[in-house]
Amino acid sequence: MLKRSFFLHLVDNWPVKVLSLFAAIVLFALYRINTLEERFFTLPLQVLINENYVAVDNTVEKVRVRIRGNQEEIYSVLEEDIEVYIDLKSRTIEGEFQAPILIRKSGSALNVKNLEINVDPINARTHLEKKLTRSIPVQPKLSGFPLAGYEMEQYLVTPSQVTVTGPRSQVEDLQFIPTEDIDLMGRYEDFSVRSRLIHVSDDISFLAGDVIEFSGFISEKILIRAISDIDIVVVDLADNLLINELLPDATIQIQGTQQRMDRVKLQNLQFTVDCSRIRLPGKYTLPVMVEVPDDLTVLSYSPTRVEISVINISETDGAGQ
Repeated sequence: MLKRSFFLHLVDNWPVKVLSLFAAIVLFALYRINTLEERFFTLPLQVLINENYVAVDNTVEKVRVRIRGNQEEIYSVLEEDIEVYIDLKSRTIEGEFQAPILIRKSGSALNVKNLEINVDPINARTHLEKKLTRSIPVQPKLSGFPLAGYEMEQYLVTPSQVTVTGPRSQVEDLQFIPTEDIDLMGRYEDFSVRSRLIHVSDDISFLAGDVIEFSGFISEKILIRAISDIDIVVVDLADNLLINELLPDATIQIQGTQQRMDRVKLQNLQFTVDCSRIRLPGKYTLPVMVEVPDDLTVLSYSPTRVEISVINISETDGAGQ
């Protein structure tokens, strides 16, 4: 009889009692909400893939992370204690894949009880390509010019090739890797500088670093110049003798530095015929002698020999009478 009375008392006015219980639960939930704290992080998304593949065209680079928990504990959690990632290590074909964004806790995040973590977005999409590794020639990018009259006759790049790795579609089309600008402006002597390689794509990396050594070898410009219409001068002809024919004009081809060649004048080039051994009138074939400044080189000249006709001065006097 007592049990029946207790049961009747329990169910008596039961709608009110159910509402009271529900209200208590709501109040408890509101209390919990008011005593919980929220924090927000923006973290880079890690993409875990097979070592023979490369992820390109990621649709998500950053993930907004919301953590929620006890006010006293939540601020002990650091950004580095939470990682967000997608796991595509099992994918071994090229193509586009979507995966859920996963969470990995470490450090102080492991010590917080009832820590709630949410991410936005919840999925990420990426494209997988096979990884390709190649050796690519380095091409220095030169700017400016050496000092006037100088030139860079050759250069050396160390290393001359670099090993790159990245997506197959990008690496297989690479012809060379350029450097940052290497300035030649005003240089007049050999030099060595370090230069960085240009990262042609964010998806391509250099296995041995991105710095090269450039050595330039500067020298004075060497020019070749042809000069014509040069007089040939007869020297040491006896006072009683005379050349009765005009000698041909001479031409010469000389070589020297640009600065020296710019200063060359006709009077610096002497063409002579030595007549000191001629004692009698007649026809003679004599060598043409050339004299130029020491810092010039004679490559060729013409004529190398001339035929001269020598007469007595008295013969010209008789012709005049």
